[in-house]
Amino acid sequence: MTSVTQVLTQRIAKTSRFSMFTIVQQHMAIFMLIGLLLISAFGVVYVRDLHRRLFINLQTAQKTADVLQVEWGQLLLEQSTWATPSRIQELAQAKLTMQVPALRAINVVSISH
Repeated sequence: MTSVTQVLTQRIAKTSRFSMFTIVQQHMAIFMLIGLLLISAFGVVYVRDLHRRLFINLQTAQKTADVLQVEWGQLLLEQSTWATPSRIQELAQAKLTMQVPALRAINVVSISH
């Protein structure tokens, strides 16, 4: 073999090794991209499911807040009913046997400066 054929043979061998190396790299890159695509797809599915669950929880919490708001309003109304002066006077007379004093028994004290 001449030196020219040896050089050509070496170049062809290097080129074929290089082209094989790039083919392997290309296949690895394709597999990595497919893997990343699958991971991304599962991530999207997970995030959408999480969003759906959190939205359901939000709606449940809002319904509970509405119910509690109505109950709070009812309790305020009940409290104002229990605290009316006529009811307090009625309970004082019935349970504690208290009576409103006669006008003659009331002494008005005034402080003047």
